[in-house]
This record gives sequence, structure tokens and C-alpha cells, in this order.
Amino acid sequence: MSRSLLLAFMTFSLVLLSSGCGGGGSSSSSTTGSLDFKTSATYDLSQYIVPTQNQVSTFLERTYTDDSGNKTYDSIPTQESDTTQEYRVGNNSVETYENGNLDTTYTITQTAITQTATDYVAEIVRYADMNDPIANTVIDIPLETLSGDSQMPLSCRLAGHVDSKTVHTKTFDDVIMISCKGFSSSDITYENIPMSVDVTLTLTSYYAKNLGEIGSIEETCYTINSTQTSVRQCTKTVSEIASIL
Repeated sequence: MSRSLLLAFMTFSLVLLSSGCGGGGSSSSSTTGSLDFKTSATYDLSQYIVPTQNQVSTFLERTYTDDSGNKTYDSIPTQESDTTQEYRVGNNSVETYENGNLDTTYTITQTAITQTATDYVAEIVRYADMNDPIANTVIDIPLETLSGDSQMPLSCRLAGHVDSKTVHTKTFDDVIMISCKGFSSSDITYENIPMSVDVTLTLTSYYAKNLGEIGSIEETCYTINSTQTSVRQCTKTVSEIASIL
């Protein structure tokens, strides 16, 4: 999975609905705001979202699960892993590789940063002032009981700036924060039982100038309601940069 602005491609599974034949349904989702592709502003996001020279970034990821859906997590993660992202910087583009395979390409123009991955393309504004919307995209939600994936619009904004931030014992200067939110509601039928599935997503990512991403917190919650059951669950993944080579 790309260590990138639009990281939020959810991989949770609906355990309650994981067996048997699926059903059809419909879905609705939140709307997103319009983007302003300026030629100048307080922040040039191309100086933050991707590094200015070739580097390899390694992230420590910890995942926590709350089966009550109250966003109350144990101190011990349910899963830990390392992710390594290699950046190859060109004149007007940056390629990222995972395990030696091309994952994402960022193409930088006068007004935009185009992020191209295997299964999506997203336009990010290059120049932004604080609280500006900077990106809109649509992500797929893999609900096994739907004939196809449900879709969730995801909107992101420039949410903050700090002179320094400490991540995993290392302090980085000139750091911006980007916040993304999404919501989707799907009506499905499983074994002749009508159900509604609501999914919310929040993603906060931190980028140090000239170095790219240094950390993120992603939280996904879903609620399943029917006449026979009600299930809520939340998952939070905390990613912190461990090294830059």
C-alpha cells in the first residue's frame, strides 16, 4: 500500500458477512468540495508531499481494533509491521516503489500534483493556504455481500503547520498536517435480511519539508444494522517513520 496522501484504501473485512452467498444493494456517500488550482499560495505542497532527492523511508505501523465501535483501543496493538517506501526523484515527477515494484507516480505541474497508482488517479492542488481543500477522490470499500465494491468520496484539506514535530524519537522541522475524511452508507441484503452498512474514515498525515511523509493516523469505523443484529467496529493504524536513507 502506498505511503501517500491518499493512503486510505480500507482492507477490513466484515466478519459477520464473510460466508454464504451475497446480495445486491445500493449505496450513498458524502459529497466533496471544489478545488482551487492556484499558481501561488502560502505553501507549495510539492515541497512536502514528496522528497526533493532519492531516499528510502521505513515506517513502523501499529494497528489497534475496538470491537465496541467506541474508538477505545488497548495499549497493545493487534498487529505490527514495517513498510519500506523507495522514492526516485526526476525533474518533474517522483516515483515510489515497494519491494522493487512501481507503486505510485507523482507528476508535478505549475498548479497540480497528479498522483497515479495502479487503480486510481487523483489530482492534488500544488499551492494551498491553511484550511484549503487540496484533494478529492473516490475509494472502493470491499464489502463482500455487494455485487461490486461500495464507493466512498474522500476529501482532504491542509489542516495545520508546526515549526517542528517529533516522530519516533526524531524531530523534524517545518511540518504540515493534511486531514482527510470520508463517509459512505450502503443498503444490502444478506440471506434475505435487509441491512445498512455505514463506514466512516479519517486520515491525518504529516509531511516534513523536503522529506515527504513522516507519519499518519488512519481510523476506519463501520456499523451494520438490521432487524436481527447491530455490529460496530473501529480500526486505527498509527504509522511513524523509523528511518530515512
